[in-house]
Amino acid sequence: MPRSSRSLLVALLFVLVALTFSSCGGSAPSPTASTSATPSQSPLLLASPPTTLPPQGVRLGPADILLMPSTVDPTTLKVSSAAAAIAAAPQNDIPKTARALFASVTELSGGPLKHRLAWVVTYDWQKSQEIGWIATPMGQQQSVAHYAHGQVSIIDARSGKFLLGYCLMDP
Repeated sequence: MPRSSRSLLVALLFVLVALTFSSCGGSAPSPTASTSATPSQSPLLLASPPTTLPPQGVRLGPADILLMPSTVDPTTLKVSSAAAAIAAAPQNDIPKTARALFASVTELSGGPLKHRLAWVVTYDWQKSQEIGWIATPMGQQQSVAHYAHGQVSIIDARSGKFLLGYCLMDP
């Protein structure tokens, strides 16, 4: 592949990543964390956050994030309820339903979140949304659209700040 074609492909991939993070969140660095429960068995592997957290926790596959139950009472923190977490999460005008789950959050990929008390806000969109395009290999005349059916935002329970976000991609 010629150098100019490779450069163009890299630039297109960069644009797709930038569009995805601008429409579905991104991540922010985080300070130190609090403790969480230790699982007695392996966490469940799920594509999106559950409505309730099982005792062994949940590993969110798309973002490689571990959610564990916490013994901390969220009413003692700045963001003390699911409603307050939803209000603190980034908003958009896509019709949706919202839910929030209190957990100790850890990025398993080595990111800055380690045992952070947070609210995991999930927006389930009523209809899938186009969130970006990527060019097909050189020589083809089309691009491929990427669609998502929801969005996850992680809100720090102590400060109310946005920590991380990602789209729930359609299969």
